[in-house]
Amino acid sequence: MPGSTEQPLVRVCGNRFVIAGGHPFIPYGFNYDHDEHYRLLEDYWHSEWEKVERDFVAMRDAGANTVRIHLQAGTFLASAQSLHEPALQQLDRLVQLAGELQLRLHIVGLGCYHRQRVPAWYDALEQDERWRVQAMFWQTLAARYRGCGTIFCFDLMNEPLVPARCRRERGWLGQDYHGSHFTQYIALAGTPPTRSAIARAWTQRLASAIRRADPQRLVTIGLVDWSLPHCKPSSGFAPEEIAPLLDFVCLHIYPESGHIASAVAVVEQFRLGKPLLVDESFPLRCSAEEFDGFLGAIRPLVNGLLGFYTDQVAVPLTEHHHLRNRAMREWLHVFSRQRPAYLGDLPA
Repeated sequence: MPGSTEQPLVRVCGNRFVIAGGHPFIPYGFNYDHDEHYRLLEDYWHSEWEKVERDFVAMRDAGANTVRIHLQAGTFLASAQSLHEPALQQLDRLVQLAGELQLRLHIVGLGCYHRQRVPAWYDALEQDERWRVQAMFWQTLAARYRGCGTIFCFDLMNEPLVPARCRRERGWLGQDYHGSHFTQYIALAGTPPTRSAIARAWTQRLASAIRRADPQRLVTIGLVDWSLPHCKPSSGFAPEEIAPLLDFVCLHIYPESGHIASAVAVVEQFRLGKPLLVDESFPLRCSAEEFDGFLGAIRPLVNGLLGFYTDQVAVPLTEHHHLRNRAMREWLHVFSRQRPAYLGDLPA
């Protein structure tokens, strides 16, 4: 990309990440999906760029080397044939900033987190045309950032799902979580064909679009922990079925208090002979002490970790703000404490 700060590409060698010369790379950092006011990145990256800069510096200074960002379909899709150039130019700016700070970007695309921001034309597309538009999105980004080492990987979609039965009346978005939809369906009709066949076909189509434009770009998908086939319900993205189509496996897991060993056992089941990155986790359902123990237990099983980052909320402090601040402070302490064990003497 013109003007970007050059970093060596990350690639996969067996079951680990490496950079130039075969030196190991372990992604360790944060999701930067919303700020302390629950605004999506694209809500403020034009008007408050200095805040984005401060947050990226703070994440770097906390010891991160990787930041996972989430791009919304409504911000980037101009039509079924093209993307919004102003949004791409702002993404250029973010890539430049990350490069200057020696951070790498884990880019998740096609987010539909806020229902009201999803273009009506996009929501109305039939499955095959929707997949075509999604492939166009990724091929455009892959061509634009071909060979850019600041970009660690492309993550096809956050927590995609295949329905077990027809959901045409309910649409593409998954469960509402405090006004946001972090899961998204890739089909509406259900089966047949099998859910795994639908998941494989979609993954193959989007991954191929990326690889045609940039054969070296790493491709993955952020999978929910209930993707395992025995889970009821299951996401439809069985890890052992999807892993052969990806460069590495990503897992989202939030261990529950009193069930840390069970969470560790889930992580073990996502080890499939490729690098395994826990790219979403946080002490949301357990204490900081339990979470610290969980991170220590899974360290030999995984090839990296991404938690969450928001700036601490300023006044006025409500009880909710106080609890959220405390949780973020406790997590950042755990993040700092675990960093030497995860990264050893590797450079940030």
